[in-house]
Amino acid sequence: MAEALHPTKEEFHEHYFREGAEYDTYVFPAGTRLFSAFREKLVAHTPEKVFPKVGNSYFGFHNETAMIYGYSFAYITNQPITLLAIDSIKTLRHLWGLAQNNEHIQQALRVSYGFIDEYLEPENPDKPYSPQLRNSFSGVDWPFVVFLCENGFAGYAANVMTTPSGHTFHPECVICSDGPLTSVDLNNAEYSVNGIPGLATPVDELREAESLMNKREVDKGKPVRKKGRMSLTNEMPSFPSKLSFWDDDDEPEKKGGYTRRNTKRNTKRNTKRNIKKKRQQNKSRK
Repeated sequence: MAEALHPTKEEFHEHYFREGAEYDTYVFPAGTRLFSAFREKLVAHTPEKVFPKVGNSYFGFHNETAMIYGYSFAYITNQPITLLAIDSIKTLRHLWGLAQNNEHIQQALRVSYGFIDEYLEPENPDKPYSPQLRNSFSGVDWPFVVFLCENGFAGYAANVMTTPSGHTFHPECVICSDGPLTSVDLNNAEYSVNGIPGLATPVDELREAESLMNKREVDKGKPVRKKGRMSLTNEMPSFPSKLSFWDDDDEPEKKGGYTRRNTKRNTKRNTKRNIKKKRQQNKSRK
């Protein structure tokens, strides 16, 4: 029997969270619904592209989550799965120690999962830890997932988290696999749209999903700016001290143009004034 379709934050914690001695986990029983995005146009869909999932795989716990990224396909666990609770400070401390000789992974813990130095201090009931913040950058998140999988973990999961901007980041999980993922099945018993088994995007949302895929296809043809991309393979960029609507190289040309033209205009004015002043001085001397 499938688990609750849309668990609330409280239900998610109550049903799945398990406290451990070194790190905390989430334990998901067989029958847990999961959703994953198919990030191509639907006409390119073939059954083999959506099942079985191959390699380390991300999932959401809500249909709407997968629809953010593409067409949503439904899955269901066929066995219990124990995943690291990445939204636990105890878990972050454990991973920080595990990565003590890996600067890039420690940077990922800071940038993507909100690790701060105060988490290394003993817990003080009178001074609670600052809450974790979740950022998501594919160039940072993915190498971190590989690190977890290579260190023998089955993956990680997280409940609702807060972003640096104060918004909420949806519950998520990633399940490790070095081949076909055998712990989840396509949930075609409950989900099928337009004759496509497992498709969970509602019929009235298909057009919007198609528009998203079209935009993504157009964006692929555009040159990619290196600025703003975050990756563990290069030096970790620093965050700006204040936010603006544009990056430096995106700022409207006319803004700088007006400044330059005004500067030239002011220079000409000053030159004319100086010439006029000198003429008046020469006249007064005569």
